[in-house]
Amino acid sequence: MDSAVFSQQSQQAISHQESAELQPPQSTADSLPPEILSKIFSHVAADDKNFAYLKNILHVCRYWRAVAIEVPHFWNHIEIGTTAQDGEITTPTSLPMDLLLTWSKQVPLTIFALALATPHEINSLRLVLAEIGRVFTLDIELTQEVVELFLEIRPLSAPLLSRLRVTYAENACDVSGPFFNSLHAPTLSELELSGYPPDVDALTWSSHYFPPTLTHLMVDSYIFLDPHPYVVSEAIRHLQLLEYLEFLFCVDTAYQILPNNVPHSSSRPPVILPHLKKLVITSATTEEWASFMEYVSIPLSTQVRIHLFNGSVSVEPASLLVDLLRRRLLRKASHLNTEDAVVGVPDVDMVTVGYCTIKFHHSGSSQSHFLSSAPYILNLFQWFDSKMAEAYRWHMQAVPLLLAAIPLHNITVLSLLHLPECRDTVLALEEHRFAMLGSFTNVTTLILRRKPSVYWDWSHDAAISILEVHRLPTASSIRTILFPRLKHLQLSHVGMNGDKGATTPLKFVDDLCAVLEARKGAGFGIHDVFLEECCDVNETVIRKLERVVPVVWDGYSRSTSGTLDLHHRVVLQRVDRPSGEA
Repeated sequence: MDSAVFSQQSQQAISHQESAELQPPQSTADSLPPEILSKIFSHVAADDKNFAYLKNILHVCRYWRAVAIEVPHFWNHIEIGTTAQDGEITTPTSLPMDLLLTWSKQVPLTIFALALATPHEINSLRLVLAEIGRVFTLDIELTQEVVELFLEIRPLSAPLLSRLRVTYAENACDVSGPFFNSLHAPTLSELELSGYPPDVDALTWSSHYFPPTLTHLMVDSYIFLDPHPYVVSEAIRHLQLLEYLEFLFCVDTAYQILPNNVPHSSSRPPVILPHLKKLVITSATTEEWASFMEYVSIPLSTQVRIHLFNGSVSVEPASLLVDLLRRRLLRKASHLNTEDAVVGVPDVDMVTVGYCTIKFHHSGSSQSHFLSSAPYILNLFQWFDSKMAEAYRWHMQAVPLLLAAIPLHNITVLSLLHLPECRDTVLALEEHRFAMLGSFTNVTTLILRRKPSVYWDWSHDAAISILEVHRLPTASSIRTILFPRLKHLQLSHVGMNGDKGATTPLKFVDDLCAVLEARKGAGFGIHDVFLEECCDVNETVIRKLERVVPVVWDGYSRSTSGTLDLHHRVVLQRVDRPSGEA
């Protein structure tokens, strides 16, 4: 039976039965009226996840099917490859195309047109393209026949098209240009390009494939020639609204064909994607994606995911992210966003350095400005092992670069929330931390704050190390010191018995007294020490410290075992509490 005849007969049959079938069955006491049932069906059909189950509703009874026919969202998901030629009215996708388009009324359409091979399927696509103004989502496989159809009825204006997924059939990459030239989609926000690896022909990277309205872009680089990082970056330079970017870099051809005019990454301003929230790169080598990052500047808050798909490349993701972090921060130093750098905020005088964040604020104000240097590391390194130490080392080296545009002479208060132990077995981080902290030359108040009940990210030995006087190994007579203008030291939530499990009582206190005495002897003495909610504080601790420096104690005397003793409250000298975090 011809599909047009079948469509006409179907519509006549439905029209004859409409008045009877739209009445709820009288024998069913709990039957819902059609307007209520229609709202329920509309709610169910509006969720794409339920599309596969809609056909079950049509089989419940004639009444339900008659109501469903009047629900346009039942028919706006169309899979062209499964529409009927002369079949029965059984499922939403086994109907003739003209019926589907009629019953879907004027709601936006979601079209799946994959593996179209028969003349009937091409004709169904022709009917859909006549309604292209209603299409919201289009998932299409490009073959020579499909592109010829587009060219036959072009130009095509798709004002509602927001999501476009294009799959290239084998050896069909050369048809992409005519397809994109014939389609006008002014509101396209999501684009995905994928397909078969080309044998001979492939696409050349060009910005005309990527409308400036895009917020999400996913590209399989198998279908493109010349995927050099510079070429890729220039093709997306205009995508200023981009929030999600995903690339699959080709394994074998990534650097076989290179443009003759590829500049060095430092000779041209980077491609800036100011709103990018997530970057996903699948690659075989670090060189492919790390080189790409040298041509692209993204916000430091962007989530970065790196995947390796070539089993022969034995590079751990931790090492990949470390290398990416290094390259990103080096570039960031010369292109620091003024908003990130809080330049022009004159009241900023305090910096809080956490594990992977830096917070700028005024010591007497709650207003804060954040500069997040590598938040994605927190998702990867949860324990202090060699991988985490490597990332932390790059973090310490990068801080001076990140601070390049910040008036450091204004910073007088420094709060350290993250002081991991520096051990030789964990890449000896002390030299890198020393270089980072050396950026803050005008600090007068240092706050060493330990999170209560957290031990892995704070070390008493590290606290002593940043206070002591160091002798350069090449010249033992030359001494160097951090924070030469330091006058006030605040310890918060620090156990005075040292690290958990320490065998020598008050060793930390003895070491602290020694370094304070050494600073005084070197001409860098501290005026006072403030103890805030520090554990294991008693009269012995206070007397030891008082021999070296005036002490202010808040009276808190909880021991590491949990015993709280409030009988001891010794304030040997009242001084102003250091400004900053309380």
